[in-house]
Amino acid sequence: MNMHMFWVVLLIGMVTTATAAEHSSPAASFTYDTNTFVIYNDCLGVYPGASLQPQEEIWSFAPPTQGRVTRVIPAKTALEKFQKMGFGPAAKDPDLAAEIHCAIQFRADLPLSLAQVPHGSKGIGVGLAIRNLPAKAWIAQGGGKSVPAALTDNPYVATVRHLTTPACLAPDSLVRMRKFPVREGREIIQIDIGKLKYMRPEARKQKIAAELKEAENLYEKWAWPEYKQKKRVELEKKDFVESAGICRFYLDGSHILGVKNFTRKFGDESNGYVDEFDSKSWAHTFDEAIGFISLNEGQDWDVLRVDVGFDVIDYSIERSDGSFKHFSQSLRIAH
Repeated sequence: MNMHMFWVVLLIGMVTTATAAEHSSPAASFTYDTNTFVIYNDCLGVYPGASLQPQEEIWSFAPPTQGRVTRVIPAKTALEKFQKMGFGPAAKDPDLAAEIHCAIQFRADLPLSLAQVPHGSKGIGVGLAIRNLPAKAWIAQGGGKSVPAALTDNPYVATVRHLTTPACLAPDSLVRMRKFPVREGREIIQIDIGKLKYMRPEARKQKIAAELKEAENLYEKWAWPEYKQKKRVELEKKDFVESAGICRFYLDGSHILGVKNFTRKFGDESNGYVDEFDSKSWAHTFDEAIGFISLNEGQDWDVLRVDVGFDVIDYSIERSDGSFKHFSQSLRIAH
C-alpha cells in the first residue's frame, strides 16, 4: 500500500468510527416524534405511530417533573363506557372515573389511547410529556416565572440591543424577563422588549364601558351599584394598550439562542390574550415557552411550546433558533 492510499484508508476509518459513535450515543438515537405526548387536563394523548406502557418513566412539562405512567386507557373503549354509563357509576370507582375523565377531555379529537401520570395536587392542565430522554440531556427546570426587569443597565438588553428594531425599542420601551434555571449558575433567559402604543381617550372610554357592562352580568341588581364604583376605579388605573411591537429573545448566558419579532394588536387574537392587554400583560402571548431541552450538553437548545386557542391547542418542539421543528401536534377542544 502506497502512502497516499494509507492516508485515504485511515481517513475513511476515522469518519466511520466517528459516525458510528454518533449514532450509538443516546442523544443521536433519540427522536421526539415517537417519544412525545400531549397533555390536556392531566391526561396524555397517545396517537397512532406511538405507544406507551404502564410504569414507563416520563418527563412532564410544565413545570418539568418526573413520574411514571400509572395507567393506559384504550380511548375508544373509555368513550363508549362514558356514553353508556354516564357519570354516575364513576363516583364510586376511581379507575372508571379516570377513564371517563380522560375520554371526556379528548372526545373531540380521540387518540389511539390515553394515559395518566400522577402530578401531585396541582396537576398539569396543558403541557407535553417526553419519555426516553438521554441521561445526559439538560433540562431547563421551572416554569419560566416572569421577573421584573429594566431597559437601562440590563446586561441582557445590552447583549441583544444590536438585534432590536425601531418597532420594539424606544426610550420608554418595557421589558419582561422569564428565567428557566438549568443548573446552578446557568439558566435560559427569555427577554421581551416592547414598544407600546396606548389607547386613545375615546377607545379607552369604550373599553372601560364594555368591561363594566360585562362585569354587571355577574352581580345581582342590588349589589351592582356599589361594586360598579369599585370596578370603575380599578379600570381607570389601567394603561390599556392598542398595540405593542415586541422583540423576543432566548439567551444562554451571552449566547443568543433565538430571535422573534412580532406585533400584538388590540382585537387580534393571533398573538396574545386580547382581554389581557395592558402595561402589565403586554408580553403574554399564546405560544409561551414551557421548557427547554438540550440533547448535546448545552450546545443547542430545543424550546417546548403550547399555543392554547379557543378551539385548538397546538403543541410543538423546535430548535430555539427556529431552524427546524422536531414535533408538532394539534388537539381540537370539545366545548
